[in-house]
Amino acid sequence: MKGYIITTKKKMTVILLFILFGCLTTAFGWFEPKKLTAEQKIEEISELSNRWLGGLQTKMPDTSAKIFFESLLGVSLSGYRSFQTMDEVLYALRSGTVSSIWVPDLTAYWLLRNQKDLRELKTPDPQEERFLFALALKPEKEQLRDELNKALLELKQNGQLNELIASYLTTGNELEPFYPEDMKVNQKQFSAKDTIYIGVTGATPPLDLLDTQDRPYGFCVAFMDEIGQIMNRKVTFVVLSNESAFSSLMSGRVDAIFCWGSGESTLDPGTIDTKRSYITTEGYYPMRKYVFLTLN
Repeated sequence: MKGYIITTKKKMTVILLFILFGCLTTAFGWFEPKKLTAEQKIEEISELSNRWLGGLQTKMPDTSAKIFFESLLGVSLSGYRSFQTMDEVLYALRSGTVSSIWVPDLTAYWLLRNQKDLRELKTPDPQEERFLFALALKPEKEQLRDELNKALLELKQNGQLNELIASYLTTGNELEPFYPEDMKVNQKQFSAKDTIYIGVTGATPPLDLLDTQDRPYGFCVAFMDEIGQIMNRKVTFVVLSNESAFSSLMSGRVDAIFCWGSGESTLDPGTIDTKRSYITTEGYYPMRKYVFLTLN
């Protein structure tokens, strides 16, 4: 009888725990995206007024990002929230923390191909590109920047950059993943001084991609394989968090960050000043517009 009572108590305890867990998961929406009501759904950009916008963390503070996007979109946002990873950005959208997210155009179209619950809020196409994606380096790494630019120019002139873009970025077809162990340049023997350390975050797919085990693959690896072969330098990838990427560059942990926005002040040697915190190579892919995504 005593054993029966103990067993019954254990069963009741388990049942109560399951009920409590069910209540928590329902309250916080851990397993299902939050379903939007008709009033919560957004059909056009103007409806972002008095709502929250989200995106990946950049060097711009959230307060400044709010002002920037309000000016860009002509709306008055309730606020702006930044997040460390693309998964966090998407979760914020699906949980209702934000009503819309912004991403670069290339990333947006990649997400729309792979995430069926997303929809683009249409905005006018700009007359010209906003910036170019490039590799970022410390200002004192001008010699390495010049070597990378020379290799990049060759990659453009021989047509291989366009081939890489067509294969990895603009196609909707699923390619066989290309990993660092597949790189031809790394099959040679190099000394430590002939190695370039490239930081990747996975924050801007499909330019830089990380698999479920945080291994880089795809365009960034294939691109740096070609660059490494031209420069006759070994390439080692270092996976960084989006938050620590810039500090890792400044501390010398990596020689360059693979995916960074370039501009006139980072490209033109004639505009160098002592206050500039980084330089970039020539661009390898353009960013024409910010794309704003919401849920279907």
